Amino acid sequence: MNLGILVYNNIHKARLKKRFTQEYMADQLSISQAHYSKIEKGLKKLTLDRIIQIAHILEIDPKTLFDPI
Repeated sequence: MNLGILVYNNIHKARLKKRFTQEYMADQLSISQAHYSKIEKGLKKLTLDRIIQIAHILEIDPKTLFDPI
């Protein structure tokens, strides 16, 4: 599996597990819900800093976003 797709899928699954909405995540990241939706769909490239921010909001270790499920 492509590493990028893996990260996007893991972000999506972790968000659902926490029962966070896309709107909540977007608010925490100071972006629009539409922009956040594009992140989860893999339409926006993520920097390492943004991955770390997302992991922090999800209260998970950033490394877990790179783990195959």
